[in-house]
Amino acid sequence: MLLTTDYGKERAAGTEALDLIYPYDPEARALETGFGGVLFIETALGATRASRILAGGPTSLIRTITPIDALVGATKSEILGGIARLIGDRRLTVKVRCRRRGRAVTSSTSIESEVGAFLTSKGHRIDLADPQVIVNIDIIGRSAAISVRKPEDFIRKPRGCLIDRSAKGEGEQRAPTERRIQESRVGRP
Repeated sequence: MLLTTDYGKERAAGTEALDLIYPYDPEARALETGFGGVLFIETALGATRASRILAGGPTSLIRTITPIDALVGATKSEILGGIARLIGDRRLTVKVRCRRRGRAVTSSTSIESEVGAFLTSKGHRIDLADPQVIVNIDIIGRSAAISVRKPEDFIRKPRGCLIDRSAKGEGEQRAPTERRIQESRVGRP
């Protein structure tokens, strides 16, 4: 599964994700990608179950959750082959999305166009407004994470409220900055 977070928060977001997944899979691991704001979660739970656990749990750092169905090389032929295996013989309405990190391919829009042309040649229809499935390609360095799923399987979490994880206030919501400043001045001349 692929997670995004704010740049520089990858390790903390990985810890946040693993805190929710460990009760179900103590062998799960967070893997950094070398690109800011992006990490992989490796788990035996399966992408759908793990993403539902993360979607339903309290998080403040995880921004998006993308279940991964295949991890292939970032070449056009490997991407098209992976998509062909995943989509099978079903005739569907699809939307293609690609996000590129690194320089393995020249452009994400060119990959979207080529994948769209490939899918229409196989009898699928492109529908950007209301697709049956989204073909999502995340190119990360020399690898491509491919997902062929219903739109609701791609999760965008709202920005959570800040959580104070200090020893004193484990899990308490932080007060607004002005209130914290005023409280810190209480009792001072």
